Amino acid sequence: MTSIKSALYIDFDNIYTRLGQLKPSLAENFATSPDLWLAWLESQLPVPDGEASRRRILVRKCYLNPNAYNRFRPFFVKSAFNVVDCPPLTTQGKNSADIHMVLDIVEALEANPGYDEFIIFSGDADFTPVLIKLREKDKMTSILSVGASSPAYRAAATQVISEHDFTESALSYCEFSRNGQDGELNDESRQDVSQFVIQMVRNSATPIVMANLAHNIRKKYSDAVFEDWCGGGKFIDFLKLLDLNGLKLSEVVPGYVYDPEIHTPPKERTEIDLGFGEDRELLEFARLVSKLTGAPLLGRDTYRQLYEIMSDEIRRNGYQLSSTSRNIRDTCKDKKLSVSRQQINFVLIGLGKVGCRLGFGECTAPAEISRKFCENIFNLCTSSQMNMGENANKLFKWLLIDEALHQRELATRER
Repeated sequence: MTSIKSALYIDFDNIYTRLGQLKPSLAENFATSPDLWLAWLESQLPVPDGEASRRRILVRKCYLNPNAYNRFRPFFVKSAFNVVDCPPLTTQGKNSADIHMVLDIVEALEANPGYDEFIIFSGDADFTPVLIKLREKDKMTSILSVGASSPAYRAAATQVISEHDFTESALSYCEFSRNGQDGELNDESRQDVSQFVIQMVRNSATPIVMANLAHNIRKKYSDAVFEDWCGGGKFIDFLKLLDLNGLKLSEVVPGYVYDPEIHTPPKERTEIDLGFGEDRELLEFARLVSKLTGAPLLGRDTYRQLYEIMSDEIRRNGYQLSSTSRNIRDTCKDKKLSVSRQQINFVLIGLGKVGCRLGFGECTAPAEISRKFCENIFNLCTSSQMNMGENANKLFKWLLIDEALHQRELATRER
């Protein structure tokens, strides 16, 4: 088994604070179970060059403010981290973690050129120059940024660790492991689930949407292992563990399972399927924004229905990212709305980036969800240096829920 040598540097305050804004338990898992998510990094996170099968993290450094977070030090020490104290230097609480990290990275690069990969946990764009320097030295880089981050910062990295994968897989795995589950399927269970999937797919006249299949597996089996797909992996990775007897997996959005002997392979949807009708100008604009910001490429009516489903779910059941996005995904499936869970997470997380505290009953009306999500995408476009003069009107037309809101927002931006 081939492996690469990696060095890991963590801006604890940055990651912990941003995770806490998403969900307090995520921040707690990150701070108290570094051994578990570290194992995920070493064995589950893909290696950027694709040649090695895993990584060995030889350097482990965590930079934290001891005044605020000293209680978490023992957990990192126990996991063989070198914990570097970075007390606040200003009245606003700003510390020197970023400077310490850059100096240590440069020192490691010069002292030991044998490291293959440098991993940085921070959303701070100040690390962009050091990423560029590492690339010039032919080093792979992986970054984890929770929340908004600079497009230039992300582009400078070899690999951007998906926020969704880290929270849903690595950190959910922490809870899963502490609850005493081994995250493995025995042979009997694997065979049973495989047959269930095969039967469901072959009994369908069309390819099965993965979200639909996941929902039915959880409905049929009560085992905790299916709640986190064998210890925190993505559903598509779980399917790869099964013996599917010739069934194929398609990553065409929103993801399908099909039998090539029965079904026509799924294809990317056309602009009409996407819900843009004949409005090619709006479609091309939406494609550009989606490419720049990661915003889901959904039609106006799909967004309208999604806002309404989100509003209803949060009002009925409150807000927790994992369960809320799952319930919204299931409702979308029931309503024949083609929206993936990853796209739902993007919207929910985006609302938090513009100050929507969904867990406190804020921003629950469909129109308010629409306005705040549009504000988030506007900000992302601006940070990507996209000229939002005339483009603002197109953005509002695409993402806002009704024409009155569109005109009001346009008037506000023109002041």
